[in-house]
Amino acid sequence: MKKHLALIAGCAVLLAGCSTPKIWPFYKKPKPAPEAVHELNLLNNDGTPANYPQYWKRNTLIIDLSGVSGAGGVAARLPEQTAWPVRVGVRVRPGSVEQIEVQGEERNVLAVRKDGVDPIDIEFAPSVFRKTTAAIYINWGFMPQFAEAVIESAPNEAADTARARTLPPNTVPGLNIVWNCGDCKRNDKVIPLMILAYRDAAAQRKLTVSDAVSVPVWIVDFRQRNPGIRSMFGIMAGKDRLGVKVRFGGQVFDVSDYEANAWLGMNHLCETVAKGTLDKITGR
Repeated sequence: MKKHLALIAGCAVLLAGCSTPKIWPFYKKPKPAPEAVHELNLLNNDGTPANYPQYWKRNTLIIDLSGVSGAGGVAARLPEQTAWPVRVGVRVRPGSVEQIEVQGEERNVLAVRKDGVDPIDIEFAPSVFRKTTAAIYINWGFMPQFAEAVIESAPNEAADTARARTLPPNTVPGLNIVWNCGDCKRNDKVIPLMILAYRDAAAQRKLTVSDAVSVPVWIVDFRQRNPGIRSMFGIMAGKDRLGVKVRFGGQVFDVSDYEANAWLGMNHLCETVAKGTLDKITGR
């Protein structure tokens, strides 16, 4: 009887050992978690250090934002005597944010898909940064919604359109900008800044701005954060918004942009919207 009991106990031990996953024939060793690195200095919009994990994915540096939701921002800066990685991207969860905005040498807005459960990696365009780029500003949040506005008919629209078509070569019409954003709180500096930025953008393309012919431009959406609050709270202070409608060539075009980080504000928006207006007029 004792021999039988010993035999049963031995088999039980053997079976228990065989059931351990580590020696099971089909067992696969779990993939090791990526090793966290510190390649970039990350700062929140208020200037405090941010602690989002960074990982290498082959030759792409991934900033892990899979824990974020709603709206926010972070600045990525190079430590001294270092160079930017070949590729940089972020990791987010589908549906946690609607878009990622990247501001470096140029501005990119990347939509985030809503379907799926696994985190996705979104790589930045190589043109966003160069070796000399001081920082990349990354913001996440919701797709902007711009106010609708009713544009009144301009009595001289047909005449302006006809004159615009007969402008000399390499000449573009000027801008006749007016406010049309209801009870929005206006800033009188916006229109002069837009006109100046439009002329600068035209000069960079070797274009002359006509003093005799202009196109009507209506500011239909405007919201500006208090600069002090913007610098202190960044995205928590909301967004600066600037949206215009441009009538040219018998059509009405929309040009709009926004800023959510703590470093760039309405001056930068005036520049980008003015350049966008020039793009619409020149057909770029």
